[in-house]
Amino acid sequence: MAIQKKLIIVLLALMFVLGLTACKKKKTTDPTSYEKGWNETPSTNNTGPETSLPTWGNDKVFTNENTNPPVDPEPEPDPDPDQPDKPKLHDENFRVYLPWAGVHDGNGNWEYTWVNSSDTNKINRLWKQFIKRVAYANEPFYIRNAKNGNSQTMLKSGNDYYLFDNDLDIWHGDRKHQTPLKKFVAGVIVQYKGGDFNGAYTIGGLYRTYAKTNPASGNWDDEGINIFMGITNGKPTRKSVLDGHKGDLEVIVVNLGKKRADREVNSANPKQEYALDIYYSDQIYDSKGVSVGRAWIEDETTYIGQDPRNNYGYKLNRSLFLSEGWYYNKYFYSFVPYWDK
Repeated sequence: MAIQKKLIIVLLALMFVLGLTACKKKKTTDPTSYEKGWNETPSTNNTGPETSLPTWGNDKVFTNENTNPPVDPEPEPDPDPDQPDKPKLHDENFRVYLPWAGVHDGNGNWEYTWVNSSDTNKINRLWKQFIKRVAYANEPFYIRNAKNGNSQTMLKSGNDYYLFDNDLDIWHGDRKHQTPLKKFVAGVIVQYKGGDFNGAYTIGGLYRTYAKTNPASGNWDDEGINIFMGITNGKPTRKSVLDGHKGDLEVIVVNLGKKRADREVNSANPKQEYALDIYYSDQIYDSKGVSVGRAWIEDETTYIGQDPRNNYGYKLNRSLFLSEGWYYNKYFYSFVPYWDK
């Protein structure tokens, strides 16, 4: 009887071991566990283009080893009161109005999408997709210059227009200056000022005006380009800050809430064009009267990955609407959806 009990115990133990081995070898395949959703995989590197932004978190090394004795850290130098601290990335989701970018808000609405303010890589990519109008093959945005009265189908006749290159820098159509007029820095979340979508969030392009090799001349030999760059007759049209050759920052916005019909004669279905709005700062003090130097005018890190609600009032306190006002009658600038024939 004792032998039978021992045999039963051995058999049970053997069955238990075999059961564990089978469980380890069994593969679980759930066809629904990899279901594709609208959310993109979060970026692990959100520093955007090469700027003065630090590489957040990538230079921190964690280890359990302590091979060296502790050393008292050296005291950090007192901050320069004229140089404000670099802002840290803001982390919050915003619903932005961005049709034609080929993305949607997760509810089937292809005019809006959600983006985190710290995800500067995605914000840059969305600005490019929007300008290139990836949802409409070969129909990117161009900019109508000054007195270019051609219809959209003839927009490029005479080369009097602006285009975005693959780096999103802005050039005049004839490229006679052999340099971009505005250098792309980064995409930023902003709010529309005026128009049908006043106050709605969108993505604009942060640009740095090209620094002329001869700043004293202040003239681009083209009245339309001069005004586009912020000068006329050698004098700044944007207060005393943006003068067309200092390399100051500005945010360019395609204001889809301000529309104008294409100038094509006898067109049964005239195509739309959209307003060119520019936001910029001429402030060297914040709302508390503390000096920020020229940070809001020259330092891109004060805008990249920041809370868009802090961009107004004292920061982007100036607006230039190149598609309305006196510009509307004499010099009309607009974003034109164009296709190459």
